[in-house]
Amino acid sequence: KDERDGKITAEEFAESQKRINAQISKNVGQIAVYSRGLKNLKGAFNGIKGEASRIGRDIASEIKFAGMAATAGAAYAVGSSVNLALDYEEQLSSIKAIGNLNADQMQSVDKLAIEVGEATKYSAKEAAQGMEELIKAGVSTEKIMNGALLDALNLATAGNLELAEAAEIMSTSLNAFKTEGVTSAEAANLLAGAAVSSATSVSEMNYGLSQVSAVAATVGLSFKDTTSALAVFAQNGLKGSDAGTSLKTMLGNLSPKTKAQIEQFRELG
Repeated sequence: KDERDGKITAEEFAESQKRINAQISKNVGQIAVYSRGLKNLKGAFNGIKGEASRIGRDIASEIKFAGMAATAGAAYAVGSSVNLALDYEEQLSSIKAIGNLNADQMQSVDKLAIEVGEATKYSAKEAAQGMEELIKAGVSTEKIMNGALLDALNLATAGNLELAEAAEIMSTSLNAFKTEGVTSAEAANLLAGAAVSSATSVSEMNYGLSQVSAVAATVGLSFKDTTSALAVFAQNGLKGSDAGTSLKTMLGNLSPKTKAQIEQFRELG
């Protein structure tokens, strides 16, 4: 029977297969070059997508490969978005439980977190984590909505900190000096100012305050004077918890212990 009746010879089939294999090897190599040469995901995706489209015009099987890759990429993106959304919702649930917040308050929390996530480098989840730290410290949702979270945001930016960490540092200061009536804005400004004006950081200021704040507040040293003293210590090479311990020891030594000392302190005012 004539092999030309809708058929090809074995030799022609082998030659065709050889050409296809060569084309596949060439195009896969070009894809690798695109992937290595481009510096970001968007550029890599566009390069690969364009190359895959060209390959598809030459070899039908390559279209299937490109389609599988695109489908996998889309599935990964969707999965990541779903995970982020679930993490955020879980964080909101934690805030609701800790603060015992009602529906209206949670709506305000959700709105503020999303606004911070859209306007800053911090995500909505990170904003919610910051609010949780403030709520734990006893800051009301009203104060959080009216600027406390933004104060923590400013401190985080100045100190190159995570938003939740900055909120925790600020909250610790507010609690330690609550009888003084320190506001969140004052705490953030004094911490950032002391760190910027001396050879220390916001984190090291926090380590120092964790050692000395209780004693300082007890003896009547203000938050401003405490942070200023720690900044002076830092300028002289004593930082972090070491500075806080030294200041605490100094304040302890200055505190009157005997009856005669107490009476003399009263005379001095």
